[in-house]
Amino acid sequence: MSMAVSKTLTPAVPIWRRAVVLPFRRAETHGKSAAAAPAPWLAALGRAFRAVLAVGIGLVVAGVLAITGQWLSDARTLPLRAVQVEGVFEHVSAEAVRTEVASVIQGNFITVDLPRVQAAVEALPWVRYANVQRVWPDVLSVTVTEQVPLARWGRESLLNEAGLPFTPPAATFPTGLPGLHGPRGSGRLVALTHRDMSEIVAPLGHRIESLNLDERRAWSLTLDDGMRVMLGRGDGYQRLLRFVRFYHRALQGRAAEVELVDLRYSNGFAVRWKDAESALNGATAGETKR
Repeated sequence: MSMAVSKTLTPAVPIWRRAVVLPFRRAETHGKSAAAAPAPWLAALGRAFRAVLAVGIGLVVAGVLAITGQWLSDARTLPLRAVQVEGVFEHVSAEAVRTEVASVIQGNFITVDLPRVQAAVEALPWVRYANVQRVWPDVLSVTVTEQVPLARWGRESLLNEAGLPFTPPAATFPTGLPGLHGPRGSGRLVALTHRDMSEIVAPLGHRIESLNLDERRAWSLTLDDGMRVMLGRGDGYQRLLRFVRFYHRALQGRAAEVELVDLRYSNGFAVRWKDAESALNGATAGETKR
């Protein structure tokens, strides 16, 4: 008895066209990715180490700074051994400056408070500026600039060359200074006006003894022979120039007899004489216009 065997034949496929699956390579790739990423606990440990290191360095630096600061603040470290005072002294003495410095100086060469020393020296009545510096290794240098008085200002103060008032003891006021008067804050204006008007009256052989600016901004002055001159408001320079131009012809050598000259007229001036006889000889008493 014969059996028929049925066989299904699969077409032959060339080996080079068959799909090749290599599972072991995928497994190798997964293994490499896992090794490249650090474990979470290891990253946390690194961050903690860096934080502890930063804190440690900060503590060390703070400790060094504290020790250094304590060492530098000790008066026995770099002590100041001398105070050097320089300047041209007329109204204040170098010894007075040293005494004032000694009363406020604290600390050593490094920690001494220079602005405090400067303020103390500049508080002395005749001191305008004080320059305070350290000179290595143990000297404090103080250079003093005195006030230069230009005029008396009001009754209690003086005016310096910058037109700024200062108030030293009245007993120290120099003699022979002109007297300037004006509203608060007008010192510089009055000082400049005094300088310019002094040049105008200089050809007469006189100087301005006092100059006043009142609250209405009207000017008046007194010459060194006692003659008072009213300039009024506005252009006082032009009025004073007109007076100087006609001074000798108008007064005819009798300036010593004049009490007051009023220049507040547009085309002349009025003269007030000291006594009645001078007034009669000069013209109408009290209102002689030229």
